[in-house]
Amino acid sequence: MLGDMEKDVNGIIFATCAPKNRELVARVCRYLSECPPKDTKSIEIIISKLVEMRIKIQPFRNDDALQTINELSEAISALSNLVKEECK
Repeated sequence: MLGDMEKDVNGIIFATCAPKNRELVARVCRYLSECPPKDTKSIEIIISKLVEMRIKIQPFRNDDALQTINELSEAISALSNLVKEECK
């Protein structure tokens, strides 16, 4: 599953700013926040991919890109909090 997710995330990076794809990114981010992988290592890999996505779309300044950056930030925050809770 993680391999497929990583491939999907890499594909999304290049299509993020197209209006029709923003909803796909939002759904992926919501899914990761609500149904994260069970192990911390997988979560950390996904966080790194989401951060990579956010960095690559930051140069774009249209509304779709900004909304996507917000979605990514929320998912990164939720997953980071999950890792922190598991490490306690």
